Amino acid sequence: EHEEDLIVVHYSDQLSSSMSFDAITVTNKSKQYVQVIQQFLEAHDIHPTQEEIEETIKAFNVFNGEWLLRAVQNKAYDKREKMSVLSALKQALRYFTEQAPDIHWVPISMEEIVRVSNAIHLSKKDGLFSGMTIGHHGNCSDDLLMMGYEIDEDDEIAVHFYPIEVKIGHNESSVISKGIEQVKALNARLRDVLERDTFESRFMRHFFMQRLITNAKKMHEQQFYGEPMAEEVEYRLLNNDFHMTNTHQHLFGEGLVLSFKKDQYVEDITRLKGVVVATYPEQLGYELLTKSMTDIFAMKEFTYDIPATPREETVISRVEERAN
Repeated sequence: EHEEDLIVVHYSDQLSSSMSFDAITVTNKSKQYVQVIQQFLEAHDIHPTQEEIEETIKAFNVFNGEWLLRAVQNKAYDKREKMSVLSALKQALRYFTEQAPDIHWVPISMEEIVRVSNAIHLSKKDGLFSGMTIGHHGNCSDDLLMMGYEIDEDDEIAVHFYPIEVKIGHNESSVISKGIEQVKALNARLRDVLERDTFESRFMRHFFMQRLITNAKKMHEQQFYGEPMAEEVEYRLLNNDFHMTNTHQHLFGEGLVLSFKKDQYVEDITRLKGVVVATYPEQLGYELLTKSMTDIFAMKEFTYDIPATPREETVISRVEERAN
């Protein structure tokens, strides 16, 4: 009788290529979820509509509902971090699509990957996921994995993957350096495990293709972004009829560190140690949260006015007084 007060939060905890959500948390604290998002954004001078908040919750559900669950636990930094991952995902999708528009790009939550791998007992001591623990920072990136697929000139399916580490805050050079090492570590693990011709590698490729297919379907069905995946492509991906490639490394390096930096007012893209470092104003990490991909693609620049210091404000005020 109180269905209008329910929010369903989705996340994956099993191996499945079904578009359906594998695990759910149903809560009647819908007002709490809405208020958490609204208060978080209003604290950063963003005033979302009810529809924008609902679309934000839907976007969390597409990729990793647990980001939202953890944000609601009211830990200040964790809230900022988990909220900003969704913004980073959107910005990364724009960046990869603009740089390589012929590839179908699909973002994956590495937390989802690790969670599912735990459920099917893939976390072996020396395996791909060793040392990767959900919610804990280590020497391996655990934020996002940008996967992409395309059909090349020889009618073969090429699959791309690039780790993405997200940082928000002051992001001093030591933080960025750690992010670079995290990206490089995950990239090396993925290529070592997925590109070998062994039973384990074939199994792991199948595992990753299921996550790719699932997310592609969710993105389309939930009207987040993207076209439906052709049944033939899905069939070929699930039957190991594809090859891994790094032909776009000249564009994306070994992966991406996406930094929403405090006191940064312009977009800055550079490359350090073979990793692309994309730096944006911290405010963008909050503003993108409620924006649709259509709106984000329409944004031509990510520049903010540098705020005046108190002394500058006094000078400006005096100049205006004289002008009057």
